[in-house]
Amino acid sequence: MKFDMEHLDDELAVEISNLLKLQWDEIGRDFDLNINWSSYFNFENMGILRIFTVRKDKELIGYSSYIISPHMHHMEILVASQDSIFILPEHRAENIAGKFIDFLEDILKCEGVDHVTMAVKDKRDYSVLLTRRNYEPEETVYLKVLGG
Repeated sequence: MKFDMEHLDDELAVEISNLLKLQWDEIGRDFDLNINWSSYFNFENMGILRIFTVRKDKELIGYSSYIISPHMHHMEILVASQDSIFILPEHRAENIAGKFIDFLEDILKCEGVDHVTMAVKDKRDYSVLLTRRNYEPEETVYLKVLGG
């Protein structure tokens, strides 16, 4: 396995799209996946997007993405807010996720990040993995669909 931080380009977008489709099937809601790639590329151009990858040979088997920005209420705190994390199901038993999180935390820390937020979907709860790495529950987010 190889962990890396990669810059978003068209090729990586296609690879991530393939995994996102599988991820959506696993945890998605009852609406279609419609990735806003223009925003991702804008964030890449702004220098605030971080994409971490897991590859076996050259095949993408996992990824995680973060937006880096100052905290909205504490400007002196730099936050990495997780957008998404996914590892193919057939590779989850190999403890890749834990090693992957350790890897990306090291990179984020070297970049001066003070806080990392990770979102856990109810349909795919990996909070045990996070609490083992000293993450603490911070808040609960509720969703209400208003239209569509």
